[in-house]
Amino acid sequence: MIGAFLFFASTLQSFLGFGYGIIAMAVLTLNLGVPTASGIVNITGMIQVGWVAWALRQHIRWDYIVRLIPGVMCGLALGLFTLKNADPTWLIRALGVTITGIAIWNLSTHRGHDEGSPLWDFGVGFSSGAIGGAFNTGGPPIVAYLYRRPDPPEVLKATVQMNFLIFTVVRLSAASTIGLVNQEIVRTALLLAPLVVVGAATGLALGRRVSPERFRTASWSALGIMGVVLGLRA
Repeated sequence: MIGAFLFFASTLQSFLGFGYGIIAMAVLTLNLGVPTASGIVNITGMIQVGWVAWALRQHIRWDYIVRLIPGVMCGLALGLFTLKNADPTWLIRALGVTITGIAIWNLSTHRGHDEGSPLWDFGVGFSSGAIGGAFNTGGPPIVAYLYRRPDPPEVLKATVQMNFLIFTVVRLSAASTIGLVNQEIVRTALLLAPLVVVGAATGLALGRRVSPERFRTASWSALGIMGVVLGLRA
């Protein structure tokens, strides 16, 4: 049953560019607890986004990534500290409400923007790193920020996946160092990895059949739902 959910989550991630962490954490947390689920999702998520980033590597906007990564890395430290030492409920609830509001706004206006600002880049990266460090669900802030830009879907998905890949590699290293990842977590993640890879390939194939406008509408609708899920989980 867990494998089926991870397959679905991986398919959705490849189709929209996000969603794996939220769905996978929601399912695994119920059965394994937050720290164990977080480690498994970290490893399988790294495999998933690595697969998609490689498939779409020619579309990556490295300038976007360079501007977001400093904030992401700073937020990661806070997120890992929270996971190990504190209750992150307030962080999850605030993020859920914010993401839902952004999704509704963009569904109703369909307005885009070309560039952000250094302050926004850092703030979005920091919030993504913090929530990702705590729960491996850091995608919504970056998705909400980048998906308003008028780039083609392949560019948006590729850029977000590469950002996620950098984050998951760094997070896994840091989590292992402070004792949040053990051999049992690694073994379970590797057993689930084939289903995640198949889901990634499936989502990419489905994504090629969708127009840019439908892609954006589907993305904002899914993001709004995930924002509600985050708020309720808190």
